[in-house]
Amino acid sequence: SANPGEWSLPSIHPATSELIVSAGDEIRLLCTDPGFVKWTFETLGQSSEITHNEWITEKAEATNTGNYTCTNGGGLSSSIYVFVRDPAKLFLVDLPLYGKEDHDTLVRCPLTDPEVTNYSLRGCEGKPLPKDLTFVTDPKAGI
Repeated sequence: SANPGEWSLPSIHPATSELIVSAGDEIRLLCTDPGFVKWTFETLGQSSEITHNEWITEKAEATNTGNYTCTNGGGLSSSIYVFVRDPAKLFLVDLPLYGKEDHDTLVRCPLTDPEVTNYSLRGCEGKPLPKDLTFVTDPKAGI
């Protein structure tokens, strides 16, 4: 077994920080590390974990969009963010949403396709948004 001082970051294949797959395609992620590893998948505040070095999702769905992290026994980790492109489901939506007036709030609606840029907020039932409302978009988090 490795000495704690000798840990290095686990490596992920494919070696990229982001991966885009289409709905129905396979997600296959491989984590390489001399020690024991675990994969953690996080999306919309939910997470799941496996203790194999390979994460395989045979038929990807929009809900598989999120951050996949491989962690070794030394606590070091590497991550890859996977977008599962689904034209029928451009956003993952976390409901219900509560926010305080005059406070920053995150509308958790991560995009499933990072190339979509023309999106915005609309008031419910056609009501206008407050004039002083400003928002920042983040494809991995929401608005």
